Amino acid sequence: MLNEKNINFYTLICMEFGVTGGIDIHEEINTGSIDEANAFLSANAPKYPDAFWILKPCHMIL
Repeated sequence: MLNEKNINFYTLICMEFGVTGGIDIHEEINTGSIDEANAFLSANAPKYPDAFWILKPCHMIL
């Protein structure tokens, strides 16, 4: 199609299993580059020592 716009970004999610068995999401952000995601993770990982982080590469066509 004409005038398609491709957008690439990363979604970074910090989650932890809760006391009742559910999942608590502490952080969920979209970043424009892997370097931004790494900087955010490096700055915020000590806040949640028992959590795990998921990095999802995303692609949109508008």
